[in-house]
Amino acid sequence: MSFDYILDLFGKFRKRKTRFTELEEKAISLLTSFVNGSMDSKEFAIAFDDIRKNFIELTKKEGQTVFDEDTPLWLLSFLGLHYMKWLNFQRVKWYFEEHPDELVGETKDRFEHIRQMGYDKQFIETCKRVLKEFE
Repeated sequence: MSFDYILDLFGKFRKRKTRFTELEEKAISLLTSFVNGSMDSKEFAIAFDDIRKNFIELTKKEGQTVFDEDTPLWLLSFLGLHYMKWLNFQRVKWYFEEHPDELVGETKDRFEHIRQMGYDKQFIETCKRVLKEFE
C-alpha cells in the first residue's frame, strides 16, 4: 500500500467513488451556497454540522477511527482547522444575540476584541480557497 494519498488533499488522484463521495459532494454544495450568500451563517452551521457528524461516522471501522486512502483530507483539515473555530465563534455570537443584556462591561470588551479578529472573513476566504480547488 502506498501513502501517496497523504499528499492528495483534494482527492484529485482517487479516480473512483468512495464511502465519502456523497458526503464530499454535499459539503461542496453547502460551501457554494454559503459563499454565494444563498444560506445564512446559522443555516450553514446547522447543515455543515451534519456533514461533520456523518464524516466522523464514516471514519469508523469496527469501532476504530481510521484514516485511509479514501478519507478526504481536505474535509478533515477543513473541519478541524477552520470550521470548528468559526462555529465556536458563531455560537458565542448567537448567544449574545439572544441575551444582549449579558453583553456588558468586560464581557462586551472581550467580545468586541474577539469580533475584531475576523473569524467570519477568514472563514469565507477559506471556503473560497477550498471551492477553487474543485474548479
